[in-house]
Amino acid sequence: KGVFSYSQSLVMTKLSIGVIRDMQYDVFKKLIYMDNKFFQSHTLGEILTRFGSDVSTVQGAVLGSLTTFVRDSASVF
Repeated sequence: KGVFSYSQSLVMTKLSIGVIRDMQYDVFKKLIYMDNKFFQSHTLGEILTRFGSDVSTVQGAVLGSLTTFVRDSASVF
């Protein structure tokens, strides 16, 4: 049971890192093409908070869902 738990944790961590990397890349790509008007109407703090905080929130939701799915799937067997 301990080996399965460790393996599950390792796989989930790798998946979540990949998801975050992809999301941050997409957000950054969109951000560099924004108009100057966007940057004039938002402070740097707002932009950085959105860049970090929102991605982390989604990561937590994705990781929680994946963990539940894997755990429930394993309990069927």
